Amino acid sequence: MTVARPQGKRLAPKLALLCLSILLGLACGELTIRLTSPPPPKIPARDPGSKLFAINPREMAALRKPNTRGLLYGKLYSTNSYGFRGKEPLAPKPEGTFRIAVVGDSLTMGSGVADDDTYSSVLEEQLNSTHADRRFEVLNMGLNGLPINTIVARRVLRQAPPLAPDMIVYGYTLNDIEELPGYRGKEDRAPGLRGSAPLLGSELLGSIHRGFYYWRELLLPYPGSYVHELDENYLRNDAVLEGLKSYLEMLSGFGRSRGLCTVVFIHTRMHSLGRLHPFHRHYETVARAATESGLYVVESFPYFEGLDAEVLKVAPNDAHPNERGHELLAEALFDGLNDFLPASCWEPKWYDFSRPVPTAPTAVQN
Repeated sequence: MTVARPQGKRLAPKLALLCLSILLGLACGELTIRLTSPPPPKIPARDPGSKLFAINPREMAALRKPNTRGLLYGKLYSTNSYGFRGKEPLAPKPEGTFRIAVVGDSLTMGSGVADDDTYSSVLEEQLNSTHADRRFEVLNMGLNGLPINTIVARRVLRQAPPLAPDMIVYGYTLNDIEELPGYRGKEDRAPGLRGSAPLLGSELLGSIHRGFYYWRELLLPYPGSYVHELDENYLRNDAVLEGLKSYLEMLSGFGRSRGLCTVVFIHTRMHSLGRLHPFHRHYETVARAATESGLYVVESFPYFEGLDAEVLKVAPNDAHPNERGHELLAEALFDGLNDFLPASCWEPKWYDFSRPVPTAPTAVQN
């Protein structure tokens, strides 16, 4: 006579084996991620091969200090006597030199790349190599953390006129509006396209966690996600939209007062550069507002479309473009300036410094 074994006793070894397999799989996944993931970027105290000390990217005073020479994220970072990045502009501007002033935030400044690898520097090289009849200077007036109000009111209205630029290019990043009155949502951000830390000390769980929010944000932006935050402000926040338009109109007014062309160059966010790229509607809002203000617009996304965003970042947790990303930005801007601007934009401008410039709001000036 055969005695049947209880069902629970037959399942117990299988369940134990299944749990063990799952644990081993998770452990292997965790080990694989830790071994294959590049380490986060470090700020070295100094470069062992030189006497250059590191610059803290969070110290604005150090980034804009005149005649600085150091390392930013391990890359050469130097400023001229005016306190912005790059070589010293010739003063007075030599006859036959066409000068372009590029203003913007950390992306324009070139966080994570060396002086000669910023898109301003690459653009200057491209212009000089293709136009033998004149000399071009492209000034990189970008600085980490600058919002649109400071970019326009200080960099353009205050600091650009003494440099006598023949053209202004505003390198626009989507977060430039965060300091405008009425901006909402910044304090409620959840993990998503901006990434998150390891979960419970596990890189694997952190990766799964990030992946869940990443795809959820792309497909269905939720309150607290960055895409939803941009939707709220670019598409549904009248106060912020009016602020954006007012500063773009101020930028346009400066150009008209000096008889020069002013361009808004829309940067591409280094996330999901395929069909699911979620920022087209925000680019379109900026482009429309700039066009209505009488500004020229150049968009960079077509030069990034279909590429791997992770390959174009300076680091996995830093979405600033690397050297290749800046090359693509320079290519987009070079083609845009040559294809869309009329010939009159390329005529040198001779400044009458007695002419007033558009007035910035008092709160910004102080």
